[in-house]
Parts: sequence; structure tokens; C-alpha cells
Amino acid sequence: MILIRTDGSPQLGIGRVMRCYALAKAYNKDVHWVFKSMPETLLRQFNTEINFTMHQLPFQLTEQEEADAVIKLINENVIQPEWVVLDHFELGIN
Repeated sequence: MILIRTDGSPQLGIGRVMRCYALAKAYNKDVHWVFKSMPETLLRQFNTEINFTMHQLPFQLTEQEEADAVIKLINENVIQPEWVVLDHFELGIN
């Protein structure tokens, strides 16, 4: 299983999302997408993928709250990813 954390929107662009989508398709196993913002057309497309599970985070989370939410998601859903992909422009060094 792979966990992907990325966002896309008209303001942010969708390059990160499409890069992660190509990786997820090549991986061809269970993929858990964690996002705050995703264009509706991509969200509909991803929801049709058999092995994709989508998890939307509240938009107003701080960086630490977001990290805690992803960790909680992993712990509560007993998700044990082989890989975690963080392709996100708002990640800091903390």
C-alpha cells in the first residue's frame, strides 16, 4: 500500500497530482490519497479507480495539525503503507 499526500487546484496547478497519479498507476496496488484541495474532475476520476481510497483533510489545518491528522489516519485505519509520498509545496522543515 502507498500513501500519497498532495494537493491540486487551479491556483496551485495539478503537476504534483498528475506526477503522483502516474506513480500510483504504476504501483498498481492499494493507494490512499490524502488531500486538502483537488479539482472535482480529478476527484471523480480517482474515485473510479478500484484501488484508490480518497481522504480529504480540513483546509484550515496548520502544518503540525496536518501531520497529526495523517498519522491519526494511518493509526485509525490500520493503514501500513510500504511507501509514503509527500509531494507538497507547503511542507516546512519542522
